[in-house]
Amino acid sequence: ADILSLVCNSSEFENLRYREEEAVELNKLLDFCEYPMKGGLEETGTKVSILFQAFLSGSRVDTFTLIMDTAYIIQNITRILRGLFEVVLYRGWPTVASRLLNLSKMADRQMWASRHPLSQMPLSRIVLERLEEKHLTIDRILDTEAREIGAMIGFPHAGMDVLRCARQLPRLNVITSIQPITRTVLRVHLTLEPQFEWVDKLHGSSEPWWIWVEDTDNEHLYHTEYFILSKKQFQEASSHRGQPLELTFNVPLFEPLPAQYYLRIVSDKWLGAEELVPLSFKNLILPHQYPPHTDLLDLTPLPVTALANPQFLAAKLYYFTHFNPVQTQIFHVCYYTGHNV
Repeated sequence: ADILSLVCNSSEFENLRYREEEAVELNKLLDFCEYPMKGGLEETGTKVSILFQAFLSGSRVDTFTLIMDTAYIIQNITRILRGLFEVVLYRGWPTVASRLLNLSKMADRQMWASRHPLSQMPLSRIVLERLEEKHLTIDRILDTEAREIGAMIGFPHAGMDVLRCARQLPRLNVITSIQPITRTVLRVHLTLEPQFEWVDKLHGSSEPWWIWVEDTDNEHLYHTEYFILSKKQFQEASSHRGQPLELTFNVPLFEPLPAQYYLRIVSDKWLGAEELVPLSFKNLILPHQYPPHTDLLDLTPLPVTALANPQFLAAKLYYFTHFNPVQTQIFHVCYYTGHNV
């Protein structure tokens, strides 16, 4: 609600004025709003919020001026949400980033994120309502036969259509492996396996995804990446002899070590297409912590005659008579051995 209020009070909407003749319809549209408004109808931000939420609910707007205002709002609000999303990613705020991306996709899909994910597919309204009534999640649909799905929703012939649409909703199976490079750097290796059926009409030529690593304890993003899955990559990864989709990147580690990070993979286009994978540090073995420096011993400074070489002494290589404390301490290793210093 706070994010929506912030966006609806943007300067882009200052020219949208409240008109007396719109009051009756705006009051009716309030019934379609899921998020409350702080101001009255005469405030521009309130009007923008009502029209945007009515648009997401799919409600009909009859007044010509409100129709024009709605078109202007949708044209600009998506751009504003995307801009704020990129700012928040740069700041490293995972929760706000997730909500801004969801709002942006809701504007693109003209639906609430609380609706069933298959509402984005060509299914009838009554079938979608039955899916929501029965609380049939995508995972449950994929694990059920078409005949049983049809029986549960009361439409025997629609079971196959529901199952087909569920298989076409983008999903990525993620296999993760982590490896500490140092005590402060962790390498993350991902193997991505597409788990859906590609349809050109729905997916086009590519499917974009956001991949980020978040620390929920500190509310911070440590890595973000924009990954585009092309149709060619999909076909290669889906074939038995194809190359798997692999990504490798580094993230920082801090002590005391947290229990885990979370890897989140979110579709840039589809609502409900999201995976959250914990990166557990329970059995992570970090490299030994070496001291940052060697302690300087309290030694008597060595004279230059410790070189014990007449030619070196005759050449007068040094303008001083005694080595300094650091030179004194490393003299034997440097001068008499080939050991690592």
